[in-house]
Amino acid sequence: MQEKRSLLHTMFPANLENTLSMLELQARLIDLSHDAIIVCDPARRIYTWNRGAEQLYGWTEEEARGQITHNLLLAELPVPLSQIEQQLESEGQWEGELIHTCRDGQRIIVESRWVLERDAQGKPLAIMEVNRDVTARKQMEIEQEERVRLAMNAAQAGMWEWNTITNRMEWTEQCKALFGLPVETVMSYDLFLSKVHPDDRERVSQEVQRSLKDHYLYESEYRVIWPDGSIHWLTSRGRASYDEQGDALGMLGIVHDITERKRLERILSQSEIEIQSLRNSSIIGIVSADKDYVLEANDAFLAMVGYTREDMQQKRINWSQMTPPEYLSLDQHGLQELLEYGVCTPFEKAYYRKDGSIVPILIGATLLQREPLQWVCFILDITERKRVEEALIRSEQHFKTLAEHIPDVVARFDNNLRYLYVNPAIAEFAGRPPEIFIGKTNEEVGMPTYILGTWNAAVRQVFTTQQPTTFEITFPTSIGMRSMQASLTPELDEQGNVLSVLAVSREVTELRDKQERLQHALDALLTVAEVLVSDLADTPLDEPKTMRREVAKSILAPVCEVLTCAGGVMNIFTAESEIFEEVITVGFNPEIERIIQKRVGGLPLAARMPESMIQQLRAGESIEMDLRLPPYQERQPLPHLEYALVVPMRYKARLFGLITLYPVNSAQRYSKNEIALAAAIGKLAALLIERENILYEREEAKSNALAALEANRRMDEFLGIVSHELRTPLTSIRGNIQLAARRVMMLLQPEGGRDEPRSETVLVVEKLLQRADRQVGVQNRLVNDLLDVSRIHADRLELHPELCDIWQIVREVVEDQRQVMTARTIRLEGQPWEALVFADADRVAQVISNYLSNALKYSETTQPVEVRVERLTSSVRISVQDWGPGLSAEMQERVWERFYRVPGIMVKSGSGVGLGLGLHICKTIIERHGGSVGVMSRPGQGSTFWFTLPLAEHEAV
Repeated sequence: MQEKRSLLHTMFPANLENTLSMLELQARLIDLSHDAIIVCDPARRIYTWNRGAEQLYGWTEEEARGQITHNLLLAELPVPLSQIEQQLESEGQWEGELIHTCRDGQRIIVESRWVLERDAQGKPLAIMEVNRDVTARKQMEIEQEERVRLAMNAAQAGMWEWNTITNRMEWTEQCKALFGLPVETVMSYDLFLSKVHPDDRERVSQEVQRSLKDHYLYESEYRVIWPDGSIHWLTSRGRASYDEQGDALGMLGIVHDITERKRLERILSQSEIEIQSLRNSSIIGIVSADKDYVLEANDAFLAMVGYTREDMQQKRINWSQMTPPEYLSLDQHGLQELLEYGVCTPFEKAYYRKDGSIVPILIGATLLQREPLQWVCFILDITERKRVEEALIRSEQHFKTLAEHIPDVVARFDNNLRYLYVNPAIAEFAGRPPEIFIGKTNEEVGMPTYILGTWNAAVRQVFTTQQPTTFEITFPTSIGMRSMQASLTPELDEQGNVLSVLAVSREVTELRDKQERLQHALDALLTVAEVLVSDLADTPLDEPKTMRREVAKSILAPVCEVLTCAGGVMNIFTAESEIFEEVITVGFNPEIERIIQKRVGGLPLAARMPESMIQQLRAGESIEMDLRLPPYQERQPLPHLEYALVVPMRYKARLFGLITLYPVNSAQRYSKNEIALAAAIGKLAALLIERENILYEREEAKSNALAALEANRRMDEFLGIVSHELRTPLTSIRGNIQLAARRVMMLLQPEGGRDEPRSETVLVVEKLLQRADRQVGVQNRLVNDLLDVSRIHADRLELHPELCDIWQIVREVVEDQRQVMTARTIRLEGQPWEALVFADADRVAQVISNYLSNALKYSETTQPVEVRVERLTSSVRISVQDWGPGLSAEMQERVWERFYRVPGIMVKSGSGVGLGLGLHICKTIIERHGGSVGVMSRPGQGSTFWFTLPLAEHEAV
């Protein structure tokens, strides 16, 4: 005690005997306390260190006396020490939780209270610190919070609390995760509402306010939008608390993800009664149980197993009795895991319902207490999921059945580009059985390097972009060049991630050869079209016959190639008679050509055919002839030719000549569409001859103005007939294609109205029909262009202007193109405004559509196309910008000319077939509206095509 007094005199040099006596009395009382009580001077040097402090921290009073408390105990403070001292000075006390380190190195949590003692003059005298060890209690709180968190995570649920006075919300990490928010997000009620889907936001707000006002349970289902744009379904429940006056203080609730449930509802299309029942109930069963019985359960669980609340209260729901025997081992394993770790990993099992039926469920549990044993379970009915899984298994089996019986190669790749599956067709294509490929990459199975790079890049692209793609590869073989087409499709998991890539490959060498032959035929038709619509004044009088022979041969040759002919003969009659004047041949050697010329030249048609056949030809009918019958047997150009198709060259009920086609294969017979194509060629040839006659008539009528007008009238009529005769067979073909497509859809109609997976072969047929329909559409567009340019040349292009909104026209054209070109990005720039113009809306839409089609056709599929609408002083300017190859200065001037096609520019998408009339027609249409057109471009930097139209308000002025 004398030592303490000496220390006190050192610490408090003033005469403080009375104070010391009082503190010594307090110290004796302090030693009786179980709490750690420490008395320090204002500099925090320890004076008193009671037995409670010795027991808690491990230092004796002698060892602690004179030391600085926060240095000795390595104190971790919740706020800076200066802030605590400031509070002591102003308020005389401070309370809080500290972390101290004991002598043995153990860290403990203490509840600490500091009191500042002052002398009679109010100067700081001493600080008394009372510390109570709360480490065990804090640990229990943490464990309890962790159990609750684990239970909520097991149920994939989040918990939230809302202070309605401050508008602040406290959310668990799981709750924020369900909204796609980072953990550090500071929540509020307004932020919560902003994440709710706009279509659900008003309803959810009303439900919350109604539950607060009427004092009932808040329950709602709604969609939320994550920062990545994805949409998720959530269900939320909450109950409010109120003060004595009935005013809401806050609300506590739980939220659960029901996106999977909503997906199952859409996939399985359950009956309205089942859907309504599911909406009106919770899908999660929550159960409190002991070792044997269910002690407490919500209505969802009771409905799930068919028991009543009375059954539960009478302890009639026994775990082991309601569990099928095959799942008892899973229950035991789950119980052991529960006792060892405090939680049970969710697992699938089943229960017997009260009626004896079985319900499959997913169960997760967390331990509440060990003695007596009690835990809480979260149970989800997975009946629908099981049904979907079984449906998926059946679908996969159906897929394999189809894949193993089609000639195309079907393969599935994982994200490491390894084969997961390949059908037996690979054996014929690669010469090795399917099992060789499984688990290996294309490089490991020896795919040639000239294919490997393109193939792997395409598969990686699908994994990255999540978009399907199609590509072709042409490669050399011992028998020549071969072409292969591959279609790659992403297979997505439930979260929308690419799980695998499905590849369907087929050899298209023969198809490519046919397409090339068809392209040659189309090129020939375009040549004929150019000749037919060219200016008659530009053709010298002494050249038409020479041109006629060249053009006739240029269309006869590709037609023979497309229809696989051994040869073809075109016989042209003399004017106003049916005597063979000219004979044009394709496919025969010079000697055979001379023989044909000698046999036919100068003879009348009646000498070659009976009158019945001649009448058919005069009526415009094509004739199939058996060359094995007399008298045709002796007239065969070659001995092996057994069949011929004779097509009339007829115009305005007049026969101008015949085309005879000889197929290579003696067993070959032409289809209706092929005969229609040949008949169309015959009409075109007749039109060529009529054009020659018009040329001569024009020359004769030069001195007669009326005759010249009549010739022009006939030329206009002639051009109209050209477009009509080109359109007629195309209309028939398109009708047949659409009829075939409808019949395919009818064959695909499943029994019972259920959707069934379509075979790959059927999908290929659908795609081919769609492609054929698009090709016919292209030809129709060419015919329309031909008709328009003929009207323009004759100054007969009709416009029907009316007051319309150019913004609306542009928006509709852009939306139409977006639906057709779903893989392309088309941006509409500019703020919408009322842009009124006097214009023919259909013709202006035709110009915008032509601009857009060209931009999409000649730019990469990965590049966007931008459409802008800009207001100028007295007009509106519409422009279409692409990032294609661009145009040189010369090309920019010539691109508006009739029949001009820019050389050397590759088509990136769509059809490359065109007459070079589109931009010429666009220019005429806009200029007829009082506007202007133009293009801004640099080679390699894309092009911007634009046009202007006067605004209606300025035209009125």
